[in-house]
Amino acid sequence: MPPRRRSHGLVLVPLVFCAACDPLIDVAGAFFPAWILCIAVALVATTFLRFVFARAHLEPSLGPLLVVYPSLATAIALTSWLLFFRR
Repeated sequence: MPPRRRSHGLVLVPLVFCAACDPLIDVAGAFFPAWILCIAVALVATTFLRFVFARAHLEPSLGPLLVVYPSLATAIALTSWLLFFRR
């Protein structure tokens, strides 16, 4: 018997209704999702930490930088989300 194909559309239906549940931030009369602010904070903090690591000569001992800095930015973004927008 051929394997049954499941419809993945049913999985996506609840996500459509949850898309409007994220907190919104009012910036000069325009509303932005809160995750945009978290990503902006993470990018600024990661850039600052990159200069700190380079100035302290720690960057060569961090490992593969292509993995380290995106991971650091992700960790900062998720932490800022939890700190500021957790209900």
